Amino acid sequence: MSAHQGTGSITSTAVRLLVCAIGVLGAIDAVKASTGDRDFAFRQCTSICETTGCIQLQVGKQLITSGCDAACPGPNGKPVPLHLMLTQWTCHDDCRYRCMDLRKLYTIDQQDGSRCKYFGKWPFKRVLGIQELLSVIFSLANLAAHAHNIHRLHTAHLTNQHQPSFGSSQDPGPLWGLWYIYALGSINAWWWSAVFHSRDTYVTERLDYLSADVSIVIGLYVSIIRVLGVSSLQSRLAWAVPLVFATVVHFHYMLFIKFDYGFNVILCVLVGVLQQVMWCTWALMNSHPCKRQLVTFVVLINAALSLEILDFPPIMGFLDAHGLWHLCTVPLIYLWYCFILADAKWATASAAHLTTADKKR
Repeated sequence: MSAHQGTGSITSTAVRLLVCAIGVLGAIDAVKASTGDRDFAFRQCTSICETTGCIQLQVGKQLITSGCDAACPGPNGKPVPLHLMLTQWTCHDDCRYRCMDLRKLYTIDQQDGSRCKYFGKWPFKRVLGIQELLSVIFSLANLAAHAHNIHRLHTAHLTNQHQPSFGSSQDPGPLWGLWYIYALGSINAWWWSAVFHSRDTYVTERLDYLSADVSIVIGLYVSIIRVLGVSSLQSRLAWAVPLVFATVVHFHYMLFIKFDYGFNVILCVLVGVLQQVMWCTWALMNSHPCKRQLVTFVVLINAALSLEILDFPPIMGFLDAHGLWHLCTVPLIYLWYCFILADAKWATASAAHLTTADKKR
């Protein structure tokens, strides 16, 4: 496969992925009000629960009850369980969950209740106050993978202590310092992902989305510096300033104008596709010794991302397409860092070759 053919194939795949993602994810705002939460029986159940602390669901002529132990100051006066206090479940939140958990057992508008979304999300089984247990576990697994690979980066860096952490104007070399920042940004993003999947609140939702945005922008910046061979401090600042400015503008829009889910996802996909095209084009045109490894990573990460498009209800109330996507990214993180370390080795050899050539002149 020639470099031109390879780049064209990768670009075509990335564009098709972007079109699919925009088509599916661009509808996020439309489903924030979903079939489940529009259901009259669900709303009535929630209202009664908030007043009395009791779960009562009217389905047709049948009245279904499920205890009076909601985390509400109803006439029963039962104390809120410690695990719900620690995870900050309010009366309103707990009533929503309990009514949803009961309502999904019955049909809604002739649909299987378990296949109806509530406020744009599938109904999950709560465990000790945690809303999406497997997504939390998989997010923490991704965090651990990045933390482990920081150790691998550090070990590799120690064997090349003579190299500056951020390269130099004469020799960009392995960008150890930038990769450390990239890994720390990813760790921060996965931490807030775990927190958000534990408890979906106004604050945790924004911390999850915006932390992911920061990690993606850092990834774009490192890609630009490595792929374009930007070595001088002035040139790096010239790239950093507009990226920081654009990120601040985006955050201002999201936090103070409109928290636009679909717009944010489309931007993230666009930046991700741009990075993929940049890395693969550069690796193929420069005959990078690890180009096949890089292309393999790009193909697999896109295949994993396609799981998001499936969007199936959670299996057994725990594992949905989004959680499965988080699971698939764990081994792919190791594949990506293998390329980073191999690229650092190649950059070191290239820098040594240039140094030797200069001395012979």
